[in-house]
Amino acid sequence: MEVANLWHQGGSPRELRDRFPFMSWSELAQAFEDGDPAPAKWRELLSSEWHLPDRPFLKAAHAHPQLRRFWPDISHRSLTLCRTPFDLESGLVKIWPLGEGRYRVTMCPGEFWREVSSLSTALEIAAACFAPVPDS
Repeated sequence: MEVANLWHQGGSPRELRDRFPFMSWSELAQAFEDGDPAPAKWRELLSSEWHLPDRPFLKAAHAHPQLRRFWPDISHRSLTLCRTPFDLESGLVKIWPLGEGRYRVTMCPGEFWREVSSLSTALEIAAACFAPVPDS
């Protein structure tokens, strides 16, 4: 009851652990509390055995200096990147491997999509999707 009460009152994971030593949490939970969860999520994805077949794809995306700043997730072999985790309105870009070295890049909100013939081109297009729009 005390744990639930502290959590309900806005207690942080660190406060919960300090008061209740049996409590634990993940690196990702701590990263959310610290305000920058993207690096922890990248580490989680890059070290996951579950995503071993996608590791070269993930490593290439993470190596891109603009893209590694964004929140990554991977599902059905497509990589999703967004500015703010779980907020589609913050801008979301997906890179879909199509096979035979082809990729599709899509952006939400909006109707943007491109099919390209290399991963490096797909990554550049994804980075451009996040670029600020110049004032008119």
